[in-house]
Amino acid sequence: MHTDNYTMEIKDIFDKVKLIIRTPEQFWSDDNASNTTFINTLKGFLAPLLIVWFVTLFIGNYFFGSNESLLYIISQNLTVILSFIAWIIVTIYLYREIAAKFNIDNNVNRCADTIIYTFTPVVLSEIIASLHYNLGFVNILGLYSVYIFWKAFEREKELSSDKRTALVIVTFIVAIVTGLLIKLMFNGAFSMFYKSSNLFVS
Repeated sequence: MHTDNYTMEIKDIFDKVKLIIRTPEQFWSDDNASNTTFINTLKGFLAPLLIVWFVTLFIGNYFFGSNESLLYIISQNLTVILSFIAWIIVTIYLYREIAAKFNIDNNVNRCADTIIYTFTPVVLSEIIASLHYNLGFVNILGLYSVYIFWKAFEREKELSSDKRTALVIVTFIVAIVTGLLIKLMFNGAFSMFYKSSNLFVS
């Protein structure tokens, strides 16, 4: 029974990812995110993708990366995943503030779904790129998120094309700057802990 449930959950995630990538306008028009909460979207959609990302990070770093200890690799990979989660949460908060300025619905669940589903291509590209350092170019595919974000605002009928463009640009500039700062903070904290600890000795 539990196996069947897991199989269905995996299929649901796969179908949702496929719909987001192939026909984002249909995904948003179907309003797949309308009856979910922030926590449910994190647990039921984002978390499984992050687990896959962690696995590919481990494969890439352990088999094709540095000769650091296993504990170091696991800790470094956790730092990457946690920094991404922090980035998503902060971006959701900032997007709510931006949405309010543009007089569109800034309900936390709706905003969370918009950001999490929008950044699906970013996670997918990271999953692939993490397998080997020569696959770093795949990250460019994460830019498809801009298009998915643009399509999300077709739901906002009162939002003009100019306002939609401004909203997309402002949100992504804020998200990029925020992401870089959070990544620097997490990497800096990990580096400081690494240098001051003997836990990572091979």
